[in-house]
Amino acid sequence: MNYEIIDQCVPGPGVQLKLDHVLYESCDCHVTCQKEECPCIKKCSYDEYGRLSQELMSETTCPIFECNSKCTCTLDCINRVTQRKGTVFDKVMVKETSNKGDGLFAKVDIPIGTFVGEYVGEIIRVLTAKERLQSLCPQDSCYIVQFKENSEGSDVIMTTCIDARFYGNYTRFINHSCSPNLVMVAVRRDSIVPSLCLFTSAAVGAGEELCFSYCEGSETDEVSLGQKPCFCGSTNCRKYLPLQSS
Repeated sequence: MNYEIIDQCVPGPGVQLKLDHVLYESCDCHVTCQKEECPCIKKCSYDEYGRLSQELMSETTCPIFECNSKCTCTLDCINRVTQRKGTVFDKVMVKETSNKGDGLFAKVDIPIGTFVGEYVGEIIRVLTAKERLQSLCPQDSCYIVQFKENSEGSDVIMTTCIDARFYGNYTRFINHSCSPNLVMVAVRRDSIVPSLCLFTSAAVGAGEELCFSYCEGSETDEVSLGQKPCFCGSTNCRKYLPLQSS
C-alpha cells in the first residue's frame, strides 16, 4: 500500500496538538550537556556511547526526557540521541522476508541499547484507533501502535495511538516477534505527546531481522491473540499475532 514518507508524527482527524510547544525545562549548555550543572542531563537515560540504559529496557513505560528545542546545546549532545535520525540509515535496511512481507534488517552488527528509529505516523484518538481496527479486513496489514503509560504518582493511564498506514517511515515495516530484539520506549522533548522510539534490547548481528512486540506498552490482561498467524519462528512463539482488546 502506498504511503507518504514523513520524519515526524502528524495530527490525525480531530486531533489538535502543538507538537512544537515546549512544556519542559530547558538548558543553556554549549555543544553538549555536563552532568554537574545541567538540569536536563540529570534525567539522561543514555550512557557515554548514546545507548539506552539497560534498566530502562525493563521499565518501558517510564518516559525518557531529552533536551528540547529551547535548549542551547547542539545536536551532538549526549541527551539528543533520538534526534540524530540521519545516523540510523547506515545501520538498517528494508527487504522482503520469506513469509512476512517486508521487514527491517540490520546491515551491520548493532550493540544492545542502540537507537534504530522512531515509529511515526498519524497521532489518532483511541476511539479512532478502535474504529480503524474494526474496519480492517482479515488480509489487511495493521500499522496502529497503542502505547500506554502510567502517570507518575497517579492511576491515570496515558495512551498514545499512532497509525503508520497512510504516513510513516521505514519503521512501519518492522515485524512482530514473540522474542523481540527491539524495545519501544516513550521519549519526550517538547510536547506532552511522546515520540515512540525503538532501541535494540539485545546485540543484533548483521543480516538479522529487527522485531518488536506488538503488545509493547500494554498490560498482559489487555492483550489477546488475534486471528493472524505469527511467523516469528521463536521457540516461545504464541502462534498468533497479539491483539489489543482495549
